[in-house]
Amino acid sequence: MRHAEVRELLPAFVREGHAEAEVKAHLATCDSCNDELSRYVALAGSLASLRDGTVDVPPDLTQRLFAIPTESSRLGVVKEHVTRNRTAYLGGAAAALAGVGVAAWRIRRHATA
Repeated sequence: MRHAEVRELLPAFVREGHAEAEVKAHLATCDSCNDELSRYVALAGSLASLRDGTVDVPPDLTQRLFAIPTESSRLGVVKEHVTRNRTAYLGGAAAALAGVGVAAWRIRRHATA
């Protein structure tokens, strides 16, 4: 078997623990594919340990969740910020539009030259 064929079968080999005789014969002589197999084994072990982990819930989680602002209050904060900084936003928008105009003018000028 070729390296690519063996490497396609390695995840199933790690999961199920058995493989065709051709795969085993290739692994017996190929250090490169054995290295790949070792990486799959390590990855499978790491993933298995993630499934077993538990996390203790903080005792004040409910209070924290209720303290999260609602969408309507966040929207109010954003509106207030935009209103306070309207001049800055309008100036930025004007500068951006001017930049787009200059770029368009230069493109047209370059195309006709």
